[in-house]
Amino acid sequence: MPRTPRPPAVEALRLAVIYTLFGVLWILISDTVVAWITTDPVRLTSLQTAKGWLFVGASAAVLAFLVYRALARAARAQQALTATEAGYRELFQANPLPMWIYDPATLRFLAVNDAAVVHYGYSREAFLRMTIGDIRPLEDLPALRDWLARAGDGAVLSGLWRHCKRDGTLIEVDISSHGMEWGGRPARCVVATDVTERRRAERALRVSEERLRIGLQGINAAMNVVEVPPDATDVRSARLYIDPVVKRVLGYADHEFPNKLEEWLARVHPDDRPALDARVAVMTQWKPGLTHARYRMRHRDGSWRWIENTRSNLLHEPSVGAVVMNFRDITERKAAEVERARLESRLRQAEKMEAVGRLAGGIAHDFNNILGGILGYAEMLVETAAEGTPQRRYAQNVLTAANRASGLVEQILSYSRSQRGKRVPVELDRIVAETLDLVRGKLAAGITLETRLPAKQHYVIGDPTQLHQIVMNLCTNAVHAMGESGKLLVSVGAEEVDAERVFAHTTLRPGSYACLAVEDSGSGMDATTLARLFEPFFTTKEIGKGTGLGLSLVYGIVTDSGGAIDVASTPGRGSRFTIYLPRVDSPAIAEDETETPVVRGNGERIMVVEDEQALMALICEVLKRLGYEPAGFADSAAALAEFETRPEQFDALITDEVMPRLAGTELAAALRRHRSDLPIVLVSGYIGPIMSERAAAAGIREILKKPVQARELAASLARALGRA
Repeated sequence: MPRTPRPPAVEALRLAVIYTLFGVLWILISDTVVAWITTDPVRLTSLQTAKGWLFVGASAAVLAFLVYRALARAARAQQALTATEAGYRELFQANPLPMWIYDPATLRFLAVNDAAVVHYGYSREAFLRMTIGDIRPLEDLPALRDWLARAGDGAVLSGLWRHCKRDGTLIEVDISSHGMEWGGRPARCVVATDVTERRRAERALRVSEERLRIGLQGINAAMNVVEVPPDATDVRSARLYIDPVVKRVLGYADHEFPNKLEEWLARVHPDDRPALDARVAVMTQWKPGLTHARYRMRHRDGSWRWIENTRSNLLHEPSVGAVVMNFRDITERKAAEVERARLESRLRQAEKMEAVGRLAGGIAHDFNNILGGILGYAEMLVETAAEGTPQRRYAQNVLTAANRASGLVEQILSYSRSQRGKRVPVELDRIVAETLDLVRGKLAAGITLETRLPAKQHYVIGDPTQLHQIVMNLCTNAVHAMGESGKLLVSVGAEEVDAERVFAHTTLRPGSYACLAVEDSGSGMDATTLARLFEPFFTTKEIGKGTGLGLSLVYGIVTDSGGAIDVASTPGRGSRFTIYLPRVDSPAIAEDETETPVVRGNGERIMVVEDEQALMALICEVLKRLGYEPAGFADSAAALAEFETRPEQFDALITDEVMPRLAGTELAAALRRHRSDLPIVLVSGYIGPIMSERAAAAGIREILKKPVQARELAASLARALGRA
């Protein structure tokens, strides 16, 4: 604003002072000049008189000049002030931002521009009747008064306030205020900028950013930015902005993680580093788009975390010039993937075992029928052939081969869930010791056998025959892995397991276990072999040296018993199998190993029902030799019809289970409806819990598993007739 002209009284006083100072200066100068010109009194008086008039005239002229100049200057200043004020008023009114001038003492509006009238909705007359407090919410007035009280008259003030429009709308306004004079008195000029929409957008942005931040924290995801200068030759030294979420995931504080790409790479797992270095080396050559990478990074505690990066190349964007990386911690997901792969492997193993079980159930009936005939006739040939004759030797060889075939079928049937061994308390140490006696006799001269059996007995619930198979199969595999020389170590111990342990093929639950360990110094196994170790029919042996059923049998027995298997092996350094079996405190049940004499019949008439003609003929032949009178039937329906005519003509029934028309248990139930006390012996290729339940429901107490030998048939029939 222009300088205000001086008041007239002030200007007159200024001129009087100037005139007085001029007069004093004139007197001093004139007196000095007159005294210098003459010393004559008359002439001196005349000169002094002339000096006086000259002074008066000169003073009048000077005074007139000064007054004229002062008045002209005042007129020009007033004109300039008027023009300047007009210009400022025009700018004040034309400003697109709301402006007003108010009295800081009364807070009343002194002037408002057109923008304020339009924006706030009040007329100019209404504004000039109001105070600035009238456009503020009541709750903001104390803060406004305090704000104005702290500011001086000339201080420049700024701040963010809320204002009310005429229609009641609340807006947020950025205020800038400075002191001035208005009409000769102090005033303040205010410029108001409506920032309502900007503030609303800022708040929405902050809310969005906070939601994004919380969301990223919840999924352990964040953004890293690699700033690559256009002329960079070594991107490893590029600046790296690291999101705080990344540092939190990796366990580092803000100051512990440098902002260089090379420092990031230094924390990558050594196995993943080469591939990542290769990608970084060509970072400036990346094409626009997304690329993905997974690698491990070292956590502050020394562990490794799996990281997934989705990288977007924005180097071609001049305003960005960086690579943006989406960071995600996928450690838990990777662990879940590993666990899923492990469970899928177990599922495939279970499906294979189930398939073998179904295969076993399918072939057991027919194959055992064939073996039954071979075994039966071989036994009779051995009995009838003279000792030392070739016929006796031939028959004995046939019997031996048939027994070996029966053992192989027994192993196959062990995979079937329907074929379970008996469950009794067994002394594991004794089974191991007895089996090792057999193993020791078959060892090559260069193989040493070392045992570590505890003094205290360890009891497990299981089938003695199946436990024998476990030890024998593990030792046999170990011997084959060592060849002609090596060391075989077999140990038995006990262990209390407090927490679940997950092995490659099984899971060990908490509990008390007896541990059987078989360790060899053989060739060992690689990862591929270990993965397929317990698959049925999988073997690394030469053709004719193995069937691939041994370890599968071990797996089935152990898992059926509620135990687990842990395998550790290194190629060229041997293998160690550790078997965990649930331990009990009960002593082993003593087995009666004495062979009882064969119980013979007294001419009892026995109904024999078997759809296989050859096997039916064999059973009838055996019964005749045992002193019974057999009546054979190849059709179960025909046997039922014959029995219904005269139920008392038969003393007992021997029937196969799997037959075309009526199953053995169904035939037994039908016969017992006519004669409830009929003794029955059921013969089946496989026996399990389901079969036992069906037999018990039909009133059957005696069950024989094919192939049946003469001694077993005689003992079972004697028990059914009550003669055992």
